[in-house]
Amino acid sequence: MEFFKRLFQRKITEPTEKFYGDDRDLVVARHIVLNEMGAGSQGNCVIDDNGIGAGSGRHVHAVVVLSDEKRRLLLAIARQLALVCHYPNFDENAAEKGEQANRTVISIVDSKCRTVESLDGLEKEMKGELFGNLSDYALCRKMVFADSSIPTETNGKECSFVDIELNLVGIADGTTAEQYAQAVATDASTIVTVISKETIGNDYSDISTEIGLLRPMMVDTVYRIGGTFLSIRKADVAVAGNYSNAINDYCRIIKVNKMLGNWQQDKTKNPDGKELRLSNLLCGDHFETKVRSLRAMSKASTFDLKEKIEENMELLARLEHSRWNVEKLVLGYRPYTAKELDDDCKAFTEGAAKVKALRNKLKNEQKVHLDIRSFGSLLHYHFDSVRYDYFLTLLIPSVLKRETEMK
Repeated sequence: MEFFKRLFQRKITEPTEKFYGDDRDLVVARHIVLNEMGAGSQGNCVIDDNGIGAGSGRHVHAVVVLSDEKRRLLLAIARQLALVCHYPNFDENAAEKGEQANRTVISIVDSKCRTVESLDGLEKEMKGELFGNLSDYALCRKMVFADSSIPTETNGKECSFVDIELNLVGIADGTTAEQYAQAVATDASTIVTVISKETIGNDYSDISTEIGLLRPMMVDTVYRIGGTFLSIRKADVAVAGNYSNAINDYCRIIKVNKMLGNWQQDKTKNPDGKELRLSNLLCGDHFETKVRSLRAMSKASTFDLKEKIEENMELLARLEHSRWNVEKLVLGYRPYTAKELDDDCKAFTEGAAKVKALRNKLKNEQKVHLDIRSFGSLLHYHFDSVRYDYFLTLLIPSVLKRETEMK
């Protein structure tokens, strides 16, 4: 028996993939945020002061100071922060009323900008491969710090369901980006981190563009098993016991060779599906943020991750959807317009096949996704997706445990 136990737990050489191709800025930005800043570890995380729990009034405010040197890397770091800085105290209901909602704030400071018009160029620079459509659907402000004669402009998304705020900041003559960072640190509820060319290392030549596949493959497997959880009713979706059979099925099939075979088969069948594979990576990158948030909420002397997740299933499912919304916006997707929603409703009169075809056409050809919406709206519009948010949350302990055993 001991022999077979050791055989099962033997370490492997982790397969890798170039999720970002040879784009070193995106790879290095991920390394800096997840490792040097601790956002991907359970250790010391400077970004969120080791976790923000539900009920907390705290929020992250990252100030990214641009410079000619390392400019794109700094923008890539801001992007990576938008992908991982999501917390369970985000109040979706307050956000949709335009009230204080504990959103993460990311200020991108360009000291060369002296007018709001010049910040339009910064927004254009951010769009596309770095921030996608995020600045169009998250609350985005443009301001010139310390110049009261220039009013702040917003994009009118004060009631956005997105849990990220963007500040594009110019600096008036005679002031500095450091003074802006001091000004936003108004009280203990704001966790301010300043990122500039001086605060990041100079040489990342040893960082490989190859990224480990274990966790992305295990996330990918979540969407392969189907199972009984897909029939769970809305009233029972937050009952952990309803997922036990599906969890057992999942744990039986997360074997490296099988997962890698499925992964490679998908790449062969769908070589254009890079974003779907990247989505698995981005989802897994947020696991430690969720764990830190749960630790911040724990008052017990011992911490049982599985137990804490089961106690907070709905909270974590909402959190996962908030993260996913930003991921999709960053990757260039957008939500449905009112007309597209109306067309979707009308398609139901022609049958489920018509609805599916219409949704797939919008998603695959125009990058329009039905699920980019508030969690409350998702419950009514597309409940099948909600089940996956719950199931994925429950699997975090299994994924982290198996990952440790395999490496």
